[in-house]
Amino acid sequence: MRSRRTDLLYRSTVFALVTVLLCGMFSGCTKAGTGSSGNGGASSQPAQSSAVVSGEESGGENSTADLGTAHIYYTNEKYTSLIEYTVTMDPALSVEEKVDELLTLLSEPQNDLKSIIPTGFRVVPEISYNDKGQALLVMYIRGSYSSLLPNTENVFRVGLAKSMISLKELSGVQIYANVPNEAGESPMTQISSLIADTIIVNESDENFFQDEVSFTLYFVNAKGDKLVSEKRTATVRMSERNADKVMAMLIEGPRVDNHYASMPPGSAVNEILIRNSVCYVDMNESFVTNQVGNVEQEMLTLYSIVNSLTSLYSIDTVQFLIDGQQRDIYKTVQLNTAFTFNQDYIETP
Repeated sequence: MRSRRTDLLYRSTVFALVTVLLCGMFSGCTKAGTGSSGNGGASSQPAQSSAVVSGEESGGENSTADLGTAHIYYTNEKYTSLIEYTVTMDPALSVEEKVDELLTLLSEPQNDLKSIIPTGFRVVPEISYNDKGQALLVMYIRGSYSSLLPNTENVFRVGLAKSMISLKELSGVQIYANVPNEAGESPMTQISSLIADTIIVNESDENFFQDEVSFTLYFVNAKGDKLVSEKRTATVRMSERNADKVMAMLIEGPRVDNHYASMPPGSAVNEILIRNSVCYVDMNESFVTNQVGNVEQEMLTLYSIVNSLTSLYSIDTVQFLIDGQQRDIYKTVQLNTAFTFNQDYIETP
């Protein structure tokens, strides 16, 4: 078997995720452990890498041009940031061997950091080639993906995609996982797709990484008595959350003919908090005062939000606040309750 010596060069770059602000630089790396219990690595990944870690910084934005150079990402104890390392590998390795090497290293976090691969999860890579010889990497996630907390999922998905797309030989990276749908099934679903050009080389900007995400939104039908679904693909930056994107698109309104806005004029989101699969949506006062419809219209407004948010894998229920306070009643219907996805309000074909 080919002997492989991989040098990891620490880069003191921390990318903030979600709403977390991180300060401080990391330096002075030493020999790390092997991704055993306590570091969150997936034991079913390839065998331990012969990695050596030094405290040197990598050589600028063109360092990935070398076929033997790539980047990998670890996270902190709370899964709220990505910490980048530069990897130098034998350029003679095949792309399949390099992918296996990166997966091994991803499960071997340095110092007191944690692997981005959650405990109990496994990444199964498959590489295919087009007629031009360009390699596409497809990774299948084995594990209970829907059980991941939002920040853990974000770190896992983003860090994994970014690590692999840094291999110059790869023209694209796709990630699939079992994600629940409205029918209560969990088919293998694409959760991320990147091509090399997706990465914007600007490491001082936390939003240099972008991901195209598919959303299902619910607006009011032409009769005004039911909700209709509208598929939308949107660019989500690294600092954004899918729930924030959903609410922004609902407030913006539909883009399909015969679909109508569900939100009262002037509606705005004060804050969104997600805890234990519960999404707390704090709306402004205009969301209440500018609601002029009857009971049916109130329910369509509420369930356009609820059904759209619970279509995200990480959200099961929605609770509403108005300017930071709980309210018993919206205009005429009960508001101080936990809302779940409701098929009854959706128009049937």
